[in-house]
Amino acid sequence: MRVVIALILVLLPTVAVAQPSQGVVTMLSGQATLTRRAPVPPQPLRFKDDLFEYDRVNTGERSLVRVLLGGKALVTVRELSVFTVAEETRAQTVRLTWGKLAVSVAHSRMRPGEAIEIRTPNAIAAVRGTVVIVEVLPPSIPGATPNTLIRVIRGTVGVTRADRIGSAEVSVRAGQVYDVAADRLRTLAPAETASTWADLVTGPDRTDAIVSCVDAWVDMNVKMLRQNAALDDIIAMDPKRQRRTLLSIVSEYKAIYLAFTIAPDGSNIGRSDQEPPKNYGDRTYVQQVLRGAPLGQQVVISRTNGQPALILLAIEDVNKAKQLEEEKDLRSMLAERVADLEKFHDCAVDRELKMIELGKENKELKQKLIGLQAGESSGSHT
Repeated sequence: MRVVIALILVLLPTVAVAQPSQGVVTMLSGQATLTRRAPVPPQPLRFKDDLFEYDRVNTGERSLVRVLLGGKALVTVRELSVFTVAEETRAQTVRLTWGKLAVSVAHSRMRPGEAIEIRTPNAIAAVRGTVVIVEVLPPSIPGATPNTLIRVIRGTVGVTRADRIGSAEVSVRAGQVYDVAADRLRTLAPAETASTWADLVTGPDRTDAIVSCVDAWVDMNVKMLRQNAALDDIIAMDPKRQRRTLLSIVSEYKAIYLAFTIAPDGSNIGRSDQEPPKNYGDRTYVQQVLRGAPLGQQVVISRTNGQPALILLAIEDVNKAKQLEEEKDLRSMLAERVADLEKFHDCAVDRELKMIELGKENKELKQKLIGLQAGESSGSHT
């Protein structure tokens, strides 16, 4: 029977409050303020700050903020902008009240049908595996609703009017810009494409690098996952031995909320917390691996604590590991046997050489003996 062991990590930012984090500040250039939903005054935004639902960020002059959103998108916000993060019923949402931002979504991290919404005063843009720039402009008439320009650098974005109920969705493709108030879709001129990135620092030739940052963050955790899944304490299938390793993982990697292992039937073996074992056989990420996928991953609402979580699952074939260990032992044993045979060969060769030398000496002695006997015989006749 093919026995497997899986190590699962639930990746969540470590927070001091029960409210789940929506994102984390990964870059801050200049100054920005953070206003919490609770009745507290605005405070300076800091690098690595967690952003919670309805937190509002205001960027100052000559400032730039970048936020990793839900482990799947990077949001870059220009100077003199106001935005809020939220978790709507259907999708994670970024509300841009004023200013300009770019959103780069890693399609590989999105679930089927999942999208990140960008909401402005007059538009709702559904972003899936896309690089898009959204800008809120002042209204042409004082007191009117601000306008929105949506420029798509890669992928396709579905846009609907937020100020008109029942309006049809407009598909904006790569290289196009949509003027929401004018309901006008046109192609971006090359010069316009270049200039639109000027105040966001990152040029269009680096958009792949933006998405790669998200991929690299996940890949780093996957690599660590596989390394730990191959450890003897994990492969041993002993809950006590596994717990030592799992506790070490949670202690060393602050973004990890929970680490645990499962058997092929989905039953829980070891855990890093104090909860009793559970059965995870019905989870999508478990089914992915059991159907042959090298890695299981899923974004879920944790049944343990009700918080959103990115779950990564790696698999280790215990039989294969044992086979590799046995092969290693066999190679070691064969090496010892070869060494012994080489010693025996050397001894045998030495023995044969000595036997040849002894044979020559024996032959010489016989010839001398014959000569002596011949001499004695001739002497007696005389």
